Amino acid sequence: MLIKPSPSEPVGRLLIPEARRAWMPSSQRITTSSLDHGIETRWSLTARLDDGHPLWRGWFDDRDDADAFLWAAANGTLLYERALWDLPGRLSQPDFAHLLDWDRPTYTGAWRPDLGEHLRYDLLSTLTVSSPTGSEQSVTIPASWSNTNNVIKAIGSGGPGGVRRVNGTRRGCGGGGAGYVYLDNHQVAVPGSTTREVFVGTDRTGPSQTSDGGQNGADNWSNSYMLGSDNSTKVLNANSGWGGKHGAFATVSGGAGGNGGIGTGGYTGGRGGNVTVATAGAMATGGGGAAGPTGNGGNGGDLSADGSTAGGSSGGTNAGAGGTGNRAEAGPATGGAGNDYGGGGGGCNGISGTITGGTGRQGIVWFEWTPNLRAGFNSPMMGM
Repeated sequence: MLIKPSPSEPVGRLLIPEARRAWMPSSQRITTSSLDHGIETRWSLTARLDDGHPLWRGWFDDRDDADAFLWAAANGTLLYERALWDLPGRLSQPDFAHLLDWDRPTYTGAWRPDLGEHLRYDLLSTLTVSSPTGSEQSVTIPASWSNTNNVIKAIGSGGPGGVRRVNGTRRGCGGGGAGYVYLDNHQVAVPGSTTREVFVGTDRTGPSQTSDGGQNGADNWSNSYMLGSDNSTKVLNANSGWGGKHGAFATVSGGAGGNGGIGTGGYTGGRGGNVTVATAGAMATGGGGAAGPTGNGGNGGDLSADGSTAGGSSGGTNAGAGGTGNRAEAGPATGGAGNDYGGGGGGCNGISGTITGGTGRQGIVWFEWTPNLRAGFNSPMMGM
């Protein structure tokens, strides 16, 4: 008879022992969108050359798989355990595309024995909170947390696009992209039991216009943040983008991007596109891109004549581009939604039917750390 370990029983070979229920998602978890992965923990291993270039990177969604792979690597048996080579997963294309050139691995996915010798292997744990519940969520800091080698990152929510409905001159401008912020080396008292309260900024729906007139995208900010040990002071706060504006015979502004907020540092989201002329025409501009780990978000495209523009580019990993503006005729018509996470919604205009501004996309909070290993082991021991 096979006796499986209890989900409450701490298990670990190279990684610090931790109960499966502490990291494995519930089978009963309900998600609200493709962006909502609840609270999710992953592990990545990167093989680097002497100059720091990442030759290979693989992801593990199962902690036990990561532990088995690392144990074999540290003990010099990985070359002979063929079944372990296929455990690491590939980087997704969006994740790969967000990386800067200097951090893009030559290979990703299954490990291969011909990568070479004398490589440095870096281990990274990531805990992501992406459920926009509308309330604070309690997150238990994992047992392998390192107080001296961690960073917590957040992106706010994007601003919704403005909307204008009229058979004539009309403008609808995109909302601003969300700000990005990070916090270095956050201290917790007891990894494995200490908790932190986290809020994930929610989607911000664009306004709908069913008769002649217009509406600005609402400035109902929904920041992403984390509270400190006192459960009341924000030690990390990524600001949201502002809503896009509407207008007729006038220059009209897109929503401003959210700035970094509270933390060690950060970047500013791109603004929504502007209409730069006060002449006749139907114009809809794109939303601003969210800021991210590699920089500010891009601005939505500006307009000086009839037409629509694309949203601004994103600022790196987990940051979303802005939604596209929509210059429509008969409704229903909607501005493009911002992309995950924190992209500003595109502006929209039309002459009849229901005309709706693009949705500013939800935010995200994620934790990254170099996990503590069992006594007697360290990452350089994995240089195969």
